[in-house]
Amino acid sequence: MATLTIRNLPDEVHDALRPDGGWKQLVREVLAGHDDGGGAALAMVGHEPTIGHYLSKLLHQKGLSMGKGTVVRLDWHDADTPAKVVWTLSPKRLDPSPSL
Repeated sequence: MATLTIRNLPDEVHDALRPDGGWKQLVREVLAGHDDGGGAALAMVGHEPTIGHYLSKLLHQKGLSMGKGTVVRLDWHDADTPAKVVWTLSPKRLDPSPSL
């Protein structure tokens, strides 16, 4: 299962991000509704293979997957244009704070 976070709104589990959800439903009900040109923040959290499938669709590339704990920041405008990777962060790149 995946969760969806939209700035200034409570966390919700959207049906499109459930295991039986689909890409077209995600675009129609979630992504398209937040493409207002104002840079609305949207976070999707999930598990493989669903999150990798959606990442592949957003980037217009086949067969992508994400490792555990990986975060990918995308610049996305619409389903017809490939998203651009702004940055990625994986647990291996994190340096624990000396105070921990």
